[in-house]
Amino acid sequence: MKLLLKMFIKKILSFIICFFYKVDKDWVLFISFDGRQYSDNPRAISEELHRQNRDIKIFWLLNNISDRSEIPSYVNIIKNTFFNRMKYFAKSFCIVSNERFSNDFFKRKNQFIVQTWHGDRSFKKVLFDDETTKKSKQQIWDGKVVDLAISGSKFGTSVYRSAFHYYGEILECGSPRNDCLIENSLDKVNLIKRKIGINKSTKILLFAPTFRDKMLKAQDVNFNISQAISILEEQTGSKWVSLIRAHSASKGIVLPEDSDKCVDVSHYYDMSDLLLISDLLITDYSSSSFDIILKGTPVIIFAKDEKEYEASSRSFKVRPEDSGFLCVFNETELDDVLSRFNEIDWQKYNKKVFANYGIIETGRASKKTSENILQFRAKNW
Repeated sequence: MKLLLKMFIKKILSFIICFFYKVDKDWVLFISFDGRQYSDNPRAISEELHRQNRDIKIFWLLNNISDRSEIPSYVNIIKNTFFNRMKYFAKSFCIVSNERFSNDFFKRKNQFIVQTWHGDRSFKKVLFDDETTKKSKQQIWDGKVVDLAISGSKFGTSVYRSAFHYYGEILECGSPRNDCLIENSLDKVNLIKRKIGINKSTKILLFAPTFRDKMLKAQDVNFNISQAISILEEQTGSKWVSLIRAHSASKGIVLPEDSDKCVDVSHYYDMSDLLLISDLLITDYSSSSFDIILKGTPVIIFAKDEKEYEASSRSFKVRPEDSGFLCVFNETELDDVLSRFNEIDWQKYNKKVFANYGIIETGRASKKTSENILQFRAKNW
């Protein structure tokens, strides 16, 4: 009852704010991971939209407004507060997000709402698909306010229908954040490596675990990463380093004490850059695995705590072992796979994932989405 009352009050305040501000035909508002990052699909669309039309005013809601070192100068950074959200939601003709829209804002006439969901392909159930979230289904508002959803797979399209209860237009052109993975520019790879401080000839193992409810403070590395690096160096004859990336919803990651080849990149602003430069991804149930295979990179799903994870955090829509990826369940199996790294037909596994999920990635998702936004603007103003 308290939750419903709180949402009702927010909705009323949002409605009142609309009397003070008109919708501006040049304003587009972006928000990624509830204001935690300048990243993901909204970032890719934001940058492409600016390239297509310099008259558009780009606004970003961010929790941290002090560091704009990676954010272009044309971006107007807005502190992510309740009032600012209401104000800029009311004034912007287009709002782009990669998380669900909750029932706390009043959608206006001539507004275009774009949902770019960050987990187009995944293992886990979300929102209405997940029995544990059905009790708070009144907060899931996308089916009523979204005008365009962006999908990169047949699986992603089905998730919009079942998990969001969204039955509107879906643009099946790919996830905008993945355009750079399809382009796979060597110049950009070398630039990102220099930025992080890695030699361009060094191979990169990226470890990126998904979020767990019990790890709100910090996540752990649950295998011997030093040993993994040693095996890879012996097998490939190349120098390797490990980048470790905590989930954006956690407070960071605990680095192993015995490794001098680990770099914590949890605060690096965009996961797409890290996927672009990596030569191997080890993860558990993160949707990043479905992105990195677009450039043919090997993926190992380390499902060490599969049963515990399903019991305590999220249930699976597709079990890891049924996804098509190469799956291991303990460190012995992991070391065995790494010791055969050059012998494994990684593309065989990647092709299975493509087929199982019906992946549709064109490399033009940012362009297509931006064109849709500008077409709406031209038609309505």
